[in-house]
Amino acid sequence: MTDRPVNGLYAPDLFADDSVLIVGEGRWTAILAAAYRARGARVALVGSGADSDLTLAVEAGDAAAIDAAFQAIESSLPPVSTLIVGSPPRRSTPGASLTVESWRAITGPGYDGVFLWCAGFARRRLAGGGRGTILALMDEAEGDGLAAEAATAAGVANLVRTLGAEWGRDGIRTNGLSSKAFGEDRWTQAGADSLTAMSLYLTSPYSGFATCGVLSIG
Repeated sequence: MTDRPVNGLYAPDLFADDSVLIVGEGRWTAILAAAYRARGARVALVGSGADSDLTLAVEAGDAAAIDAAFQAIESSLPPVSTLIVGSPPRRSTPGASLTVESWRAITGPGYDGVFLWCAGFARRRLAGGGRGTILALMDEAEGDGLAAEAATAAGVANLVRTLGAEWGRDGIRTNGLSSKAFGEDRWTQAGADSLTAMSLYLTSPYSGFATCGVLSIG
């Protein structure tokens, strides 16, 4: 439909000359890649399922590989000024069946991985003296078999608030969005439009003083 308000939201050159890095899996990557490219951004993707200017494969939780990914992006695109990173898809496991290994298989990529991407991004922005924005996406996991996912989301939410306060003084804003749709990978049109509108706002100059926030999408 062409009359959806989100289609006319913000100018088509709002993110011109910016590189946006999207890290994750699921339909949301395609939704956001299209939204940023429609507004002038160059989009790099670590994942699959979305059109981008550059697509990379990076092993989750590998700090050296993450640094190498940033170098690869900067060899062909402008330096990344916006990082959007999401937790992996759900892997429902009954709580009593979780072992240390299976717990870490979920919390490692979902929590440690998100931190490593954020830290790698921040190091490059701080070294270059440039501002930047981070948007962390969380699964509002609750219910049977989702203990590790719920713990991961809670940890990432606190990470957003802590890093947002620490890095905000240097011009790096850190915010988050949470929704069950990230874990279920089911997006209604209204949900996709809300994801687009809120992501664009939180990573744009229009929210230049907003940091440490975690907002929910129904």
